[in-house]
Amino acid sequence: MGYGEQLSHLCRIYGVEERYWDVNGLEQEASQETKQALLLALGVAAETEEAVNKAIEHYYKASWNELCPPVLVFFEHELPARIPISFSEGQNCRWLLQTETGEEMLEGEVALETLAQLDCMDVYGTQYWRRELKLEVALTPGYYRLGLQTETKGQHVQLIVCPNRCFVS
Repeated sequence: MGYGEQLSHLCRIYGVEERYWDVNGLEQEASQETKQALLLALGVAAETEEAVNKAIEHYYKASWNELCPPVLVFFEHELPARIPISFSEGQNCRWLLQTETGEEMLEGEVALETLAQLDCMDVYGTQYWRRELKLEVALTPGYYRLGLQTETKGQHVQLIVCPNRCFVS
């Protein structure tokens, strides 16, 4: 893959649009310099092929190395909440669910390899798995805090449960 294709890939994984519609309604493609500037505004260096390759490697390592995204949003009809957990080796995970006021609702421990597999990937020589923890608890609209702890790392996740619809009077 050449520099242009790698730069496009980097734009996609960071959510940078490569095409836009101008004031006349014509579709335009962003220049290489514009893509580089937008990525730089996000804190991602992309001025050389080496920098782009490093940024792609960093992105994948970081996204697979964290246990879970820091914030997950669910609608009421999507419950029970399905929590994606990433890990690189067979581990147990302790978890604690709290309300936004800190009241403990539910806790548990699970062997991660027993959960349903969502995905797996070799990231630069390290094998990662992403599996799904289902929280079998009634959650009403609001904010919750989920603490996750394995033998090697811990993380807090903000869970947001939205109502299925909102009425405006």
